[in-house]
Amino acid sequence: MSTRNPIHRRTLLKGLGASLALPWLDIMQPSRVLAGLGQAANKPPVRMAFIYTPNGKHLPDWFSPNPGVLVDLPPTLQPLNFAREDMLLFSGLTHNNALPNGNSQHDDHAAGCGTFLTGAQTQQGSPESYVGISVDQFAAQAIGHETRLPSLELGIDRFRGGNAYMSNISWKSPTTPAPYENNPKLIFDRMFTNGDSPRARRAAAERDFYRKSVLDAVSDDARKLEKQLGHEDRRKVDQYLTSVREIERRIEESAETVVIPASQFPRP
Repeated sequence: MSTRNPIHRRTLLKGLGASLALPWLDIMQPSRVLAGLGQAANKPPVRMAFIYTPNGKHLPDWFSPNPGVLVDLPPTLQPLNFAREDMLLFSGLTHNNALPNGNSQHDDHAAGCGTFLTGAQTQQGSPESYVGISVDQFAAQAIGHETRLPSLELGIDRFRGGNAYMSNISWKSPTTPAPYENNPKLIFDRMFTNGDSPRARRAAAERDFYRKSVLDAVSDDARKLEKQLGHEDRRKVDQYLTSVREIERRIEESAETVVIPASQFPRP
């Protein structure tokens, strides 16, 4: 652990129109602990993630056949074997409110999607959608202030107009779904730019014009920070910045359009 003065866990690398949150570093850990408690006064924020699969999963590949302590992970979870001792697998959590019944006119997809994180039964026929606040937004209200983004909603589907239940698993209130983003470039900008101010928009346009990385914008801040860090923290920051650049590269590649001349298509 670094013996230098600690920095706040919400310290950002900043540059024109961009800001980059840092990973958890040893230098963010205070040298003194709470008296009598034996635990750090500052610790990494709690994270939660929920993933919804519309058509379900093949459960035997996700759950161990033997209940209790996880001796071996099932095939699908083998990549997480390094964290096996810190994992718990729960089954038998079917939502009865998502099952077809006489009070709901929705099909299984809409009912399952709307009930997934709310536990509430979807309602049909009312002037507005109504289900319930979802557990992710409930958590965001309680601990979202500890991170730069209180919550981040992602999707791969487009919104299906007229049926909010079909496309939204996250609900800020019983009648307000949390809008999700399915464009990788916009997701990246939301995470690594300073908002939607005119200055930020101009800076984003300049970055696009010169094909610069967000890392270029924060490079000066990164060099200043490096002088404060020990060897292990410098390694963590270097890995983190490398991973950010790799995400940028993949987004850039996915946005490129491949033009194939018509003459190259085989004719019947």
